Amino acid sequence: MTRRILVATLIWTALIWVAVAFAAEAPSDPRCPRCVVYRAHGQTVFLPNDTLTPGAFDPTLTREAACKPERLRQEDRRNGPAARKRAVYAAYGVKYVPGSGRYEVDHRCPVKLCGDNSERNLWIQPYTPRPGAHEKDRLEVEVIRRTCVSKELTLAEAQRIFLEPNWYEAYRRYVLGAAP
Repeated sequence: MTRRILVATLIWTALIWVAVAFAAEAPSDPRCPRCVVYRAHGQTVFLPNDTLTPGAFDPTLTREAACKPERLRQEDRRNGPAARKRAVYAAYGVKYVPGSGRYEVDHRCPVKLCGDNSERNLWIQPYTPRPGAHEKDRLEVEVIRRTCVSKELTLAEAQRIFLEPNWYEAYRRYVLGAAP
């Protein structure tokens, strides 16, 4: 019995070392060192890091409030103070260069759907490679349309699309019409 426990412990230890070794070699990209790099369907896509940007939403926000026409016309509040932008850039390991046109400070879950403008909901999203920030913007418009105009999605479903780890798969489904 003791020998089985010893063998099982050795195997378990070896598996842990292998897992640690592979985790250390997880793909990263100098364009966004702390973004999650997702590769699928022949694309490289940057995703928010769940640890740095878990996402956040206002639990009191209702569909009626989120979909008020005056709220939908509001400009996103991502253009916050430079100090906050610098903090978000630094968290993702990217030097803040105002007006570089390479990144946008983006909400993981759009303020219009989640009502939260805190740093827990902010990340830097590169414009390239594509799909990038512009494609995620198209997803946001489509999800807002399906939530507020056609009412195909509940507010909770819309929020989940952005709070789950992979906006790109939602983009493929809702914007490009790919099968789930």
